Amino acid sequence: MYYRLKVFHLPLAPLRERPEDVVPLVQSFLDEIARVEGVRKEFTNAAVQALPEYGWPGNVRELRNVVHSATITSMNRSMFRLIWSIISTVTGRLVSVGPARRVVVKF
Repeated sequence: MYYRLKVFHLPLAPLRERPEDVVPLVQSFLDEIARVEGVRKEFTNAAVQALPEYGWPGNVRELRNVVHSATITSMNRSMFRLIWSIISTVTGRLVSVGPARRVVVKF
């Protein structure tokens, strides 16, 4: 099965090494969700600035799941605080926002 799936090898650095890709990916996910679900939601500026600070150990799949979870569970809540509670739930780690809105992951 492995050799059936391994047709083409494309080396790609993990998302933690490409923080500049986080915001465009988030925007792409928000656009896709808006197209499919018919509801447009946006992240606060603070959330957009802080998202690249998180290491994203689950790579793009984790980022997409967090964005989708945030859009589902947000109503009028700040998506900035909501995003970190979702990451904490998904990873099982306490994630908070420290001084200068830097993301702090506690193990």
